[in-house]
Amino acid sequence: MHAETHSQPFLRIVSEAYVVEEKTVAVYARLMREAGLLTTGARGINAPTCTPATRFA
Repeated sequence: MHAETHSQPFLRIVSEAYVVEEKTVAVYARLMREAGLLTTGARGINAPTCTPATRFA
């Protein structure tokens, strides 16, 4: 599964809030993940902690 599959609700909310196509938001989210601005990793109880940088990114 791709990371985008798990972040679909987030991408949808951002795209609706900023009136931007969801696929455009997905590209920016991928670039932010690759730059280390969004945490990635396990799901559930082992999920990475949300930091101030990821909370407001």
